[in-house]
Amino acid sequence: LQLGDRQQRPLPQTPLCPVILVDPDMPNRLGIPATEITLYKAATLESVGGDKRRLETLYGAEIEVLTLEDIFLPELHLLPGEGALANSWLTRKIEGKPVVNGSSVTPLLPLRERIRNLFSSEELSRQCNISLVTTGGGMELKVTLMLPLEGHQDSYQITKIYSIKESNLIDENLPVIALWPNISDLNWKRYVIFAQDSSVGLTVDGFPDYQLHTGREGQETVKYFSCERFPDLIKLTERNQYRGLIPVNPPPPSNNSSSTWSVGIDFGTSFTNFFINEGSGPVRKSLETRVIPLTMAIREFQLDLLYKYFIPETLVPKDATPPMSTALNTYGWQEIRGTVPDLFHQARVQWAGANADALRGSSVRTGFKWRQLQYQRPFLKELALLISSNASAAGAKSVEWAVSYPSAFSPNESRSYQRLWKDLCSELSSLTGLQQVLLADGGEGGLQTEAVAFASYFGNHRGKLLVHTACLDVGGGTTDISIWQENTLLHQVSVPFAGRDICTKILQSKPSFIRFLFPPGLTGKDFEESRQDLNFNSWLDLCLRFGSQDLLSDRLPIHRAEQNKQLLGFVSLMAISFGGLFHYLGLILKALAKEGRLQKQAAMPVYIGGNGARFLHWLDESGAFNKGCDGELLFDTLQRKSTGFGSANKGSAGTTLSDSFKDETACGLISKGMNLHGDFDPRDEVLISGEEMIINGLVFNPLDRVIIPPEMTSIENFALGSLDELKQFAQNYDEAVTSLRINSLLPIRKLAKIDSLWDDVETQVRAICLDRINKDISDLEPEPGFIIGLRALTTTLARKWAEEY
Repeated sequence: LQLGDRQQRPLPQTPLCPVILVDPDMPNRLGIPATEITLYKAATLESVGGDKRRLETLYGAEIEVLTLEDIFLPELHLLPGEGALANSWLTRKIEGKPVVNGSSVTPLLPLRERIRNLFSSEELSRQCNISLVTTGGGMELKVTLMLPLEGHQDSYQITKIYSIKESNLIDENLPVIALWPNISDLNWKRYVIFAQDSSVGLTVDGFPDYQLHTGREGQETVKYFSCERFPDLIKLTERNQYRGLIPVNPPPPSNNSSSTWSVGIDFGTSFTNFFINEGSGPVRKSLETRVIPLTMAIREFQLDLLYKYFIPETLVPKDATPPMSTALNTYGWQEIRGTVPDLFHQARVQWAGANADALRGSSVRTGFKWRQLQYQRPFLKELALLISSNASAAGAKSVEWAVSYPSAFSPNESRSYQRLWKDLCSELSSLTGLQQVLLADGGEGGLQTEAVAFASYFGNHRGKLLVHTACLDVGGGTTDISIWQENTLLHQVSVPFAGRDICTKILQSKPSFIRFLFPPGLTGKDFEESRQDLNFNSWLDLCLRFGSQDLLSDRLPIHRAEQNKQLLGFVSLMAISFGGLFHYLGLILKALAKEGRLQKQAAMPVYIGGNGARFLHWLDESGAFNKGCDGELLFDTLQRKSTGFGSANKGSAGTTLSDSFKDETACGLISKGMNLHGDFDPRDEVLISGEEMIINGLVFNPLDRVIIPPEMTSIENFALGSLDELKQFAQNYDEAVTSLRINSLLPIRKLAKIDSLWDDVETQVRAICLDRINKDISDLEPEPGFIIGLRALTTTLARKWAEEY
C-alpha cells in the first residue's frame, strides 16, 4: 500500500514499516503473476505466493501484513435517525437513505481500528465510497475503499457488502460526544474527547495513545480522553464490543491573519475579563469555544452536560462574554483538601452566562482570587487554552500575556500568582505549539498592578490627561487607587473595600429588599436557598450585572419619586461608602504634600470605573451619574475637605465615570501611546494609614506610611489608636449633604443615633483587628487604618438599616 497522510504525520503507535495487502483476487485484477506482489516503497518484486503467514515469517517486524478481514468489520452497526452524526462526512457520503422498519438510520463506518494507522479521516473521505443497494431480500450497504498501490496509477478497490439488519440497530438515545479543540494539529498538542459513559449503551473507547479519565456525579458518568493529535477517527463500543468509527471532518485551515496575539487578563473577584490585540489595537473579543459535538444527542441534555462537565459549544449571552464570572465547578470529582484539581476531569470553568442559578450548589467554587487559591490554576489554564485555540485558528504563532494583580495581594499571594503565570506559560507552550510569554514591559516579573493598568486605559486608550489626576478602580473585592503627576505614577494602593462592601453584603442582610429590587425571573425561584449558598456574593453580582440596567432605567426612578424610605436608606449607605473612599483619597494627597512630593496642592480630578463603580448610578434619582449631579458634588467636597489645602483648593475637581465597566484594566494592560512612567513595587511604595494604627507596639499616625520592620514577622497585637479621622469624615459628610442641599441622600445622623453609633463602631473595629492577631505579616493583605474604620462604620450602619426595615 502507498500510505498517505498518516505516514507523513504518524501517530505515536503507528508503525513506520511497509504495508502489504493480501487479497486472493489481486493477481488477476492487476494482471501480474500470482506469485508476485508489489511492496510499498520497493522497486523489486518478491515471490511470496500471496501467503500472509509466509510474508509475516519472511519479513517479521519489517512489514505489516493485512487481509480484507483486517480492514472491514464483519457486521454493520446502525444508529437511530437520519444524520445521527454531527461534524462527520460519513452521512453525506452515503448514496441513498438506509431505513429499518420504515425509519431512517445512520450507519457507523464499518472499518477496523487499525485503519487509523493507515489513513486519516480526510484521506478516507476521498477514498471511501458508500452506496445503498436494494435487493430482493432488503437493503444492503456497499462500502468501497480505494487503496493506492505503489507502481500503479489507478487505485486498487476493495469492497464489502453489508446487510442492513434490525438486530444491528443500536436503538437507544444517542450519547453526548464532543471534541475540543477543532483546530489543526500541525502545532497543537492537546485534544480532549468528552463522552457520556455507559456500561450497557453506546460510548467512546480509546486508542493506546489516549489517556483516560472519568467523572461521576450521582447517576451521571462521563469520560475524558486526551491525546496529542487531532482525534479524527472516534472509536465506538457497546457493551464493551467494538461497533465502528465516527470519521470526523478535518479542522478548518487557519486564517493566517496575525503572527502574535497580545492578551490582557484582568482576573477579578466576581468577573474576569480579557482584551485582545491582533495587531490593530485592543478589542473585547468574544471567544469561539471551538467545541464540536459528534452526535445529534437530545439537545437540552447535550447543552446541560457540556455546560456542567466540559465546555459549551457557544457562550451565552452572545457578545457578553467576556467578562465572565470568576467561577469553577468540580462536578464528578471528590475534593481532596489542598489538592490542585486537574483540568478538565476534576474542575472546569463554570460558564454562568446570565443564569445566576448556575452559580449555586456545593460543587461550584467562587471567590478563589482571595481564598482557596488551588482553584486559580485550572480556571486560568482553561481560559488561556481557549484564548490560545482562537489564536492558533487565526494563524498566530505566539501569545503575549499581560497580567494584572491587585497591590492588596500579600507578598506571598503576589509571588504565588506570578509563579502560577510563569508555570502556565511554560505548560501552554508545550500544549499549544505556540510561543507563550509574559510581556516583558508588564511590570516586575511580567505582572502589572491593576491600578497602573486601569490608568493606562484612561491615558492611552481614551486619551485622558494624567497630569494631576487620581484613578479609582472599584472592583468586587478591592478598590485600586493610583495618583498620577506629570504622567508619572506618584502613589498607588489597593484597599480591600469595594463593590461587595458597598452593595452586595448589605443586600445579603436583607433578602426581602432584593426581591423588591429585582424580578423573580432574575433571582430564581429558590431565593432563600440562594441566600444561604456559599457562592451568594457571586450569584448576586451576576444578578446585579444583568439586572441593573432595567432597574436604573425603569423601577429605581419610580421608587425614588415615591420617597421609599428603605431604598433611600440603602442608597445613602452606598453614598457613605463611596464618600469614605474619596475622603481617604484626600488623606493620601495630604500625606504626599507633607512629604513634599505633590507639585500642586489641590483636589484631583478623578477617573473612576470597575465593576463596583456601576453602583454610582444608583445614587442619583435619575438612575444616571452625570457631571454636576448630587453625588459628584458630594464627593468633590469630601475630597477637598479631607486634603485641608485651604483657599488654594477651590473649584470643582470633577469625577469622570467610565462607560465600559470592567473593561478598563484588561484593555489598559495592552494599550500603548501615552508615555506613562511608573512601576509599582510594594517594598518601596508603602500605604498611608489614614487613621492611627498600633501594630506590635509601633504607632502609625494618620499621615504616616505603615512601614513594618523586616524583623517583624507576625502580628502579636493590632489596634486602631483612635477613630478621629473617621469621625471627621462623618462630620464632613453630614455638613456636605446639608450645605449642598442634597435631599436625595440621608446624612449619617439620620441613619443612626450618633450617641450610640461610635460605641458600636469601636466594637466592630476591635473584631476586625482581633482577626489579625497571630497571623504572619507576609500572609496579610495591606489595609489602611482608615479603611478598617470605614468598613466598621458601614457594617454598623447597614446592620441598623436592616433592623429598622
